[in-house]
Amino acid sequence: AYEDGLDDDKSISFRSWHKAPGETFTEEQADGYAHDKVSLYDEELSLELAELDIEYDSVKTMYEALVTEKQTEKDSCKQATSTQLQDNHQLQS
Repeated sequence: AYEDGLDDDKSISFRSWHKAPGETFTEEQADGYAHDKVSLYDEELSLELAELDIEYDSVKTMYEALVTEKQTEKDSCKQATSTQLQDNHQLQS
């Protein structure tokens, strides 16, 4: 949070702290902003959110693997159907 206060590319709008891009807090302002921001830190909530991130990533990875697997199956079925149709057409000729 302190670095955000000193970063002139960042915009801040939190409680009474406001800074537009292109502006920079003084070191004292950045320290005050960081103190206010960190006072909201909840370690238990942070750990819970980290757990949820891991679960989300796991589910997303599983979903992407299933989508890839189903796409491969679909492509294989298309190929088999195409081959079958070609074979049937050749038999009829």
